[in-house]
Amino acid sequence: MFGLLTKKQESKGQESHLSSQVILQEIDELEEQLSTQDFPMVVFSNEGETLFQNKLFSDLKLNFENLCDLVKEGFFVTADTQGIQKYRIRERDHEGMHTFIFTPIIQKDSAHEVGIITSSIAHELNNPLAGIRGALEVMLLDEVDYQDQLSQMLGVVDRCQKLVNTFLGFSRQALDCNIGQVDFKMNVDQAMDLMKYRFLENQISPKLTYSKHAVFDHLCSSTFLVMTLYLCLNEALTSFEHQKLVRSGSIGPFMMKIEEEKSKVSFLFNFAFDHSEKLLKNRLLVYLLQSLGLRLRIIDGLQENGLVFDVVN
Repeated sequence: MFGLLTKKQESKGQESHLSSQVILQEIDELEEQLSTQDFPMVVFSNEGETLFQNKLFSDLKLNFENLCDLVKEGFFVTADTQGIQKYRIRERDHEGMHTFIFTPIIQKDSAHEVGIITSSIAHELNNPLAGIRGALEVMLLDEVDYQDQLSQMLGVVDRCQKLVNTFLGFSRQALDCNIGQVDFKMNVDQAMDLMKYRFLENQISPKLTYSKHAVFDHLCSSTFLVMTLYLCLNEALTSFEHQKLVRSGSIGPFMMKIEEEKSKVSFLFNFAFDHSEKLLKNRLLVYLLQSLGLRLRIIDGLQENGLVFDVVN
């Protein structure tokens, strides 16, 4: 009697062991199939536990709660060094399992997605800046010995907020794609204002001369243009600092001569622009120039060094 029970228990144990092996084998086969898919895919349990996922999904760093919210919106936008991709999200429920499939949507124009991303980043930056500003203003109410330093810190916060506002303007323009006749000199002044604290931090007093031979006749986005100029001036200052270091400070002041003409604007410097390759490969700058309808040329000669913005016909 006991022998029969033991044999039955052993038989059930073997069946259970075989069943577990079959299940594990099926899981391995399913995971292998998922890994071959060229789009993100994941399976969750009712409790939100990840049952299966492929690498494309794991790279997105999303969880069950995030996905439930994204399904309501119907799409998900991601950006990396390869560019911007938009996915349509589909959810399938079957026997206590939730399968999420991301179907790529081919975009003819990525301006809308760029606007969404930059707007999100800008708002995320604005929140801590508002907190820092509030704390500094409260501290300035007290008469302390380091009020000058607090005021300087408040100035840096102002500069950061201007940059954030530029990004917000950029995102709105990307969403609305509004264009018009621009005042190039005013855009240069705005870009230089954004650069002000970087010049101060490096103890540099820029000397700028502006010559207007004709009105720059081109319709484009003013916000895009300010951001483009800011990116270029940042690289120009980096080049100046590098040249100053190489020449042990004997480079002289930062001098920039700007010449506005009908179909081009030139920025001429008194130092070699040695970051041209890095600048021309900047993905954001490339996108901005294409949106503006402008081409950027680098002047690297014995007589002149600088940048030229040409209107693309």
